[in-house]
Amino acid sequence: MAEISQLALKNSLKNKNAKQSEQLGYLYQYGYGVNVNHIKAREYYEISAEKNLSYSQLNLGYYYLVGRGGEKNPIKAFKL
Repeated sequence: MAEISQLALKNSLKNKNAKQSEQLGYLYQYGYGVNVNHIKAREYYEISAEKNLSYSQLNLGYYYLVGRGGEKNPIKAFKL
């Protein structure tokens, strides 16, 4: 079931759907149905944060602040 949901979410990302990107970020951040992957979580949070989803902005800010899933950038974190 989780694999089907992930496939549906990934297919919908072709349209860069912000809410579904946020959900994928969550799955990868916490490892629900997938292996934890902070690089992918950060990528998906970036897509949805650009569309002003506050949960993604919060998580992406934390990722920038501590350098999770990529380079550390406290200035970017603060701007979010």
